[in-house]
Amino acid sequence: MGFAKWIAKRGALGGMVRSTFGKYQRAKRQNPSATEPEIAAFLLKDRYRILHPKPDEAERLEALLATDPQLVTLMDVCLAIAEIEFGPRDSFQRRILVEVISEELGRLGYVPQ
Repeated sequence: MGFAKWIAKRGALGGMVRSTFGKYQRAKRQNPSATEPEIAAFLLKDRYRILHPKPDEAERLEALLATDPQLVTLMDVCLAIAEIEFGPRDSFQRRILVEVISEELGRLGYVPQ
């Protein structure tokens, strides 16, 4: 699992986490009274307002939004984005996603509120 995590951290997954964290910090500065769930919902919607999803990603995004996801933390947002953009994962791959996202957010100094 070591090599897969290393590649994920330095590749698209790690980049997505770093980018989303930067947007999270800007959103917190611009609206300090916003709650974590409000910022989480904004980040997900904003990402796909700016980046138009590919057809298969659009289907996964619509399916996610149809379930009325409870995005509470930045971790939830990053995991949702990973599942939309990288597609369904088996339990091993999902565990790597969760570990990489968690480690990268921790390294960036993210603390859920």
